[in-house]
Amino acid sequence: MHWDILLKKLTKPIKLSKKWNIDIQARFMLQLSHLLQEGFSLDESLKFLEYLFDAQKSQIEQMRKLLSEGHRFDQCLREVGFSETHTSQIYLSMQFGSFETACDSIGDFLIRKLKQKKKMHQTMIYPAFLFIFVIGMILCIRVLLLDQLGSMIQEEQLKQSGFLYWIWLGFQNLPQISLVILGVGMILSFLIYSFWKQKDSYRQFLSLIHFPIVGKSVQQYVTFLYAREFSYFLGNGQSLLTMVAEMKKEGTSNLSKILAEKIEQELVRGESFSGALKKIGLFRKEFIWLVLEGEKTRQLDVQLKVYADQMLEEFSKGVEKKIKWIQPILLMGIGFLIVSMYLILLLPTLTMIGGN
Repeated sequence: MHWDILLKKLTKPIKLSKKWNIDIQARFMLQLSHLLQEGFSLDESLKFLEYLFDAQKSQIEQMRKLLSEGHRFDQCLREVGFSETHTSQIYLSMQFGSFETACDSIGDFLIRKLKQKKKMHQTMIYPAFLFIFVIGMILCIRVLLLDQLGSMIQEEQLKQSGFLYWIWLGFQNLPQISLVILGVGMILSFLIYSFWKQKDSYRQFLSLIHFPIVGKSVQQYVTFLYAREFSYFLGNGQSLLTMVAEMKKEGTSNLSKILAEKIEQELVRGESFSGALKKIGLFRKEFIWLVLEGEKTRQLDVQLKVYADQMLEEFSKGVEKKIKWIQPILLMGIGFLIVSMYLILLLPTLTMIGGN
């Protein structure tokens, strides 16, 4: 009877009032990692963090209470906004003694993510304001000057100039074109979202890896995650097979559970561990080669740790490079709109010149 009450208590959904932003998550994990490395227990660390994170004090107090009642720390983190990927790493690290290292790694990754987000914001803000201004100008011209421009333009003459005619036609039918684009965009977004939600996390990542532009970065990210996890397990004296068994448990991400099942299926068929990773199709060739060599030699944990750090650097640089390409592409599109706007204003003059 008492066991049933305890089980019901532990499986009761956890509710913490407010999600934390990335900045708070990153600082929280880095500070927690530092305290754990200095020898503090998890409860002592959280108690100290209550003073450092005054706005989140009540939530951290609630975390300590939930932990004392037997709830897992990864469950508490998920309720304040940590992703399933990160809470899965916390769960696995707490099983085999790399907890403080995982906290530090997650904090470092979130800091990188925050920097990339700020760069994206800085890259987008100028083109966004410029785009809104240009669209506003085009709408004003259409509302105020459409009739006057129409009376001044020799449409038959304009038809002989294909490019100018299509610009004028688009200008005349701007509201209808905007509604069509908006409607098609909404329908496509709904269809893509519905199709995407039908896929499990493994097939989602597999699709992204084969998608142009983002595919390489996605593969680097997935390889980084699991190269790091494998290095933690091996560094704590565990085997990769033990890790696969742990990846199937409740606290891990859906992707980890699916990967563990696929690896086990391949191993039952007589495939080697590296061969199983290759058939999954998510990882970089270098990672599979390292695991293959590690099956014959030692120090695989050190090699995977170095490789995971390299993958993180390549992933970060790749994302930053893509961010730098966004602004020129947007400015080219805005430039086309500006040229179109000036051509519309000059259409009466251009048609008169063409007529003469």
